[in-house]
Amino acid sequence: MHAPQCIILPDSGSKSTLKVQKLECRVEIHVAMAFVSLRSFFFCDEGRDLDVLFECDMYKGKATAMACDVEVRAADGSVVKRFATQVVDPEKINAPEDEHMKQMLSSYTNSSTTSYDPAYFRMPLAGIRGHVMLVDMQYLVPMEFRAGRYSLEVPTQIPGECLCTQSRVHAMQRR
Repeated sequence: MHAPQCIILPDSGSKSTLKVQKLECRVEIHVAMAFVSLRSFFFCDEGRDLDVLFECDMYKGKATAMACDVEVRAADGSVVKRFATQVVDPEKINAPEDEHMKQMLSSYTNSSTTSYDPAYFRMPLAGIRGHVMLVDMQYLVPMEFRAGRYSLEVPTQIPGECLCTQSRVHAMQRR
């Protein structure tokens, strides 16, 4: 299971992602359920507006997403943009679609990322411009009972190409 990621759209199959600076995880155990909070810090200093797709592994569809909050911060730490969502049944609400994001997703060629897949929570974010983007994801997941013990795997695997190197962190802090 991979850690949460932000895929830059349109991507034309190369799967470019925002670099991960830090990943924080907190788990609370309640009987056989785990409440997982993941806070991901992504560098988004491209110097232009970005349309991205936030993606989080949902334990092969076993987890239930509760909420996802996003903050985009400038280099001085001030909040530039804030998104918040509580996961609800989309058939019970009549929320208007974001036309800009709908257009961006329609031009994205990787159908495995744009189509519905219960194994992942996905949230499109349009017009991201800032220095750092913080994404807080909370979800419930049943713990697995194996060999007489409960266990839980938390998706924290970050591919090397998605990590922000220490020299890049220092260069960005000097700006």
